[in-house]
Amino acid sequence: ARGSRARAGTRSPRGRARTPAAARPRSSTSTRRVFQSSLRHLSELYAPVQATLTTIQVPCTVIWGDGDPFFPIAIGERTPSSIPGAALVRLPGCGHFLPEEDPAAVAGAVMSLIRSTARREVLAGAGGRSGRTVNVR
Repeated sequence: ARGSRARAGTRSPRGRARTPAAARPRSSTSTRRVFQSSLRHLSELYAPVQATLTTIQVPCTVIWGDGDPFFPIAIGERTPSSIPGAALVRLPGCGHFLPEEDPAAVAGAVMSLIRSTARREVLAGAGGRSGRTVNVR
């Protein structure tokens, strides 16, 4: 009975709910094939993204790992120059999955962007007058 319940997709042998087959990720083999295909066509896939960067009209920080195996740091250094007013935060020793590799640095870069944006907004609302104290946490 225990084995038949597990096969039915209701409970695992330890009593936990099973993930329905339709919701499970594809096999690692097919995922690997899709990923490898994407890597072979990376320049073609990235071109439309690169073409739209100049249209970004909001404050932006580009966060890049200097060890990214898919997109070299040269692309990371070039990217902010395509986005008006963007800054680059380079994460030494990180690869492509930055939030997993250095979550504190990513969070710090995002918080820095939020703080600087908030300061600009407050100063713009004050007619751009300097000397006004702004506390942003």
